[in-house]
Amino acid sequence: MLDRQPRDVVPGTLEERLVEAAVRCVARWGPDKTTLTDVADEARVSRATAYRAFPGGKDALLLVVTDREVSRFFDRLAGRLEAAGDLEELVTIGLAEAGRALAERSTLLPLLAHMAMTGEDSRTSEELHSVLRLVCECATPHLARFIDADRAAGVAELLARLAVTYALLPSSEVDICSYDSVKRFAGAMLLPALRNFQH
Repeated sequence: MLDRQPRDVVPGTLEERLVEAAVRCVARWGPDKTTLTDVADEARVSRATAYRAFPGGKDALLLVVTDREVSRFFDRLAGRLEAAGDLEELVTIGLAEAGRALAERSTLLPLLAHMAMTGEDSRTSEELHSVLRLVCECATPHLARFIDADRAAGVAELLARLAVTYALLPSSEVDICSYDSVKRFAGAMLLPALRNFQH
């Protein structure tokens, strides 16, 4: 999914209308229960019209939806990471922003959860790993501003896995969507170790 060229969806087209309808349907019922007929009904077109727009059916449509939601997620995350002034702020903002984006983007979290639950399938497992890889690529240069460059990629992967895990499997100890909760967690559990890697 994410290792290929994403399909462009032109504003104002039937494809965009179907993608927007799919976002609403997935938010309402989740990706497993959403059917192409549901999406077509939501977009007020026939099922045959939806199939013509997305010949691969529901799977092809969900790939485009996921691509778009992931792209929006990374645009927002990169902007917030750029604003961080020190390592503590970077880690806290990164984890909290990722958690909040996953929770608030009511389509992205169910799609990632769907990938995780069907992870025994090689394709969905590869797609979930692609999301983690993209998070690492996004976070690594920002981390390299504060810690040794040769450690930045490994730390980025650790933080990405934490963000996805806490978002998919909420904890009573850490509210991944709360800046204050993440700051306490990072200060107690992460930063003491990460400071060993600072410039």
